[in-house]
Amino acid sequence: MSRVAAMGWFIILAMPPAVLIAVSCVSERPQPKRPATKIPLGQTLRIIVTNKPLQKLVSADLLAGLATGATGSLFIFFVSHVIGLGHLASALLLLYFITGCVAAPIWIKISYRVGKHRALAIATMCRMVFAIMILFAPTGNMLAAAILFALFGSTYAAAPFLLRSIIADVADHDEAQSGVQRTGLYYSLLTLTNKIGHALAVGITYPLIEWIGFEATGMNSKETLNAFTAIFIGFPIICEIVLIAAIWNFPIDAASQAQTRMILEQRRQAALSEGAAD
Repeated sequence: MSRVAAMGWFIILAMPPAVLIAVSCVSERPQPKRPATKIPLGQTLRIIVTNKPLQKLVSADLLAGLATGATGSLFIFFVSHVIGLGHLASALLLLYFITGCVAAPIWIKISYRVGKHRALAIATMCRMVFAIMILFAPTGNMLAAAILFALFGSTYAAAPFLLRSIIADVADHDEAQSGVQRTGLYYSLLTLTNKIGHALAVGITYPLIEWIGFEATGMNSKETLNAFTAIFIGFPIICEIVLIAAIWNFPIDAASQAQTRMILEQRRQAALSEGAAD
């Protein structure tokens, strides 16, 4: 219980400075006045059905949620029963998340060079490699486990950061074509798919480990632990392979986004000029 409390205090203490930095360092650009618009449900569904980049992105986000959700839901069991470091499970989980936050700027810098969708694909490939490396973690070795889970965690934040950066590009692309700003709708869809992915991960993996006879509080045979490991490593990898296939040839790249931003900026400046004249 003390370890859970420590994680809670870490969040409580980190939140105020994090919010202060976000509020003070990220300013809003001047925006022209827009009439309030309410998008009917039917129109929302048509947007989802007809917008191919959006479909690819929400599919990738769902798959990312499935993969990371499965890892998170089985992590404590894996560390406790397979690696034999149950007393360090919470600390290793915290390390996994911290390295994800620390490495996030690295993936963002990589995205500047290769594009956001390719950076996401590369991060996902690295995550798969690091997951396979965990298979060779020696039982009871704290240092090896810490290094492997730090590497594994370094890819954790790539999908949340890059997918939400890409959805901004999709919203810009839609606004340039339709003249309507639906950024809030698009971000809400990603929030929905991410939560669905995490919920489905639990709904799929827990029945699977129950089916193989895994006992969370008891002893497990070697065969059961091998099957559990296959689920812990294999299920996320399957999701990640499909994710890479979905995102690899994403139609909105840096060049097309630059053109879209130029169009929107010209419209914004024209609207601001008209507003100033009025």
